[in-house]
Amino acid sequence: QFLLFLLIIYLVYPFYNFIETIFFNILIYSYLLPVIIILFSKGGIKQPIPVKVIVLYSTIFFLLLFFYDNIPKLFSININQILITFTEVLFFSLFFYFIISNKFLKRVILITIPLFLTFQVLHRIFSERVVFDAIPSGAEAIIILSYTVYFFYEELNRSPEKSFYNNYLFWISLGIMLYLAGTFFFFILANSMPLEQAKEFWFITYLIETLKNILMIIALILYLKSEKNPITEKNKSPFLDFTP
Repeated sequence: QFLLFLLIIYLVYPFYNFIETIFFNILIYSYLLPVIIILFSKGGIKQPIPVKVIVLYSTIFFLLLFFYDNIPKLFSININQILITFTEVLFFSLFFYFIISNKFLKRVILITIPLFLTFQVLHRIFSERVVFDAIPSGAEAIIILSYTVYFFYEELNRSPEKSFYNNYLFWISLGIMLYLAGTFFFFILANSMPLEQAKEFWFITYLIETLKNILMIIALILYLKSEKNPITEKNKSPFLDFTP
């Protein structure tokens, strides 16, 4: 079996760049699907705020990745990584701001967004030039994962006897959690590995990120199905009634 594994690696390796390009393009266009699903739905853009946040996030991220190589440098700093990391922090934070009930945590979320941007810019300016912004990415993962865990905690306390798997917010949150947890060590260790070695395994982050988008697509389909077949007022999730 080990020899078979080595043989597969030997046969596939020459096509690595081609395979990585395919995965990257799948990732890019997977960001378009949530936008298309909502735009062609019955309600169009008249959706709950959490749905609008995800659609706007998907749109901006599609543009950032599609034009990744065309984003100019600012003061000799490659700002595409700053833009990508901050876009994630901004939209993930806003998503959890609108679905978490705790007022204190809501204030913390709003304060954290500008603080994170300040930290990110200062880190990029004053730190040693590296291939990847590992520290801001690690900080992002810890911050957003904290929000995710608290959201699950709130949901379990709100209806401990009822499964919330039919709640579209659960699937979006799960996708965010799996993405940040799955890429955490890749991002943290990116600058510790030789560049060529990091490139060999970077396509795995594309797969994990695509999985996040697939779970978001599933979530939006569940949401639209719940709108077509509304449940009774007694069992309705409070988050399905967000008004713009």
